[in-house]
Amino acid sequence: MTSFHDILGTNQDSPQSDIKRRYKHLSNRSHPDKGGSKALMQLISEAYKYVSEGKGQQEAFNTDYVQTKSVEKYLSQIHRLQNDYRHLKEERDTLVKKLASAQKEAQQAFADSSMHINNMKNTASNDVGKLQEENIRLAQLLAEARRELAVNNQSHAVSTTGNNTVDPTVLTQKVASQIKSLGYFNAKRVGLVLLVPVMLAVLLLSAGKAPWQAVFAWFNHQDIEPNAIATIVDVNPLDVVNNPIANQVDTTVVLAIDPAPIARIQIDKVIGLWQLKFYENSQKPYIAVRSDKGSYIVKSCDSGFEYYLNETVRSRRLSANMIFDRQERHFIVYDIPYGKGSSAVNWSDSKSLLLNEEYFSNTGFSESFARLNNACVSLI
Repeated sequence: MTSFHDILGTNQDSPQSDIKRRYKHLSNRSHPDKGGSKALMQLISEAYKYVSEGKGQQEAFNTDYVQTKSVEKYLSQIHRLQNDYRHLKEERDTLVKKLASAQKEAQQAFADSSMHINNMKNTASNDVGKLQEENIRLAQLLAEARRELAVNNQSHAVSTTGNNTVDPTVLTQKVASQIKSLGYFNAKRVGLVLLVPVMLAVLLLSAGKAPWQAVFAWFNHQDIEPNAIATIVDVNPLDVVNNPIANQVDTTVVLAIDPAPIARIQIDKVIGLWQLKFYENSQKPYIAVRSDKGSYIVKSCDSGFEYYLNETVRSRRLSANMIFDRQERHFIVYDIPYGKGSSAVNWSDSKSLLLNEEYFSNTGFSESFARLNNACVSLI
């Protein structure tokens, strides 16, 4: 048996306010615009009417409305709404309990913080009281010290009034002995200072002319020229006795000669063209070609082909036919005694040669090589 109280979720003791609140809740949930139906809305309205009139105990399905309208399919929706309402009520009760617990904890925390603040205030008040007492004590000590200082200044002023000269008879025997010993020591030191030059003069005069001549010879001493190299001759004393000529020491002076300037190639910006040039500080001819990486291939009159490797070029592998010769400025110079790039035929027969991952063109090689041969012949 399903009564109208069961439909609304009320009972006989429910006040009118609860009945009205339940009706509004169910009508809002079962409204056609909110997913419900018109028939369900009519059933809830009928239940609210019977419950409000005190007839909620009647069986809902025995009424004319129920008999004429089949509402069994809506009972499940009503029960679902009732369950939702019960769950919401339980959640509300839970939230109310949590709120009450949180309020209680907040009140307890506030009480604890208030107690802590009061304790801090009491401690600070006690500290302030102690500081005030200490301040009073220090002020008293300062006043007492000022009074003592004033008394001492007054007594000192009285004692220094009158003649300020010191009577020698007042000096103690200890001070007098110290002054006496100090004067004796100063007189002794002055005497020693005057005695030393007198003794030196006597010694020099008694030694004759030799010491004075040694002094004059020391002042007249002259050093050997810095640019000259003196020849040292090892003389045997026996040879000096047997052969007087051995006493004649060779005084030949060998002057240092500056080395010849190093012949260096000229640096230019022309790439891929053989040219006839002359070494710096020299009239010695040579031909050279430059790569795009700043390295050179050089051929002169008295040497074969040379590879001037620019130090900034980072090659992973050096050709096997290149032999290190020297370091010149920012170049590492290698001789090319054999293989590719070692003869004029290689350069004449090729448009360009790849040496140490650098391409060197043969443009202008034949003309430059012929001009180099003519220049070399003219130097002979």
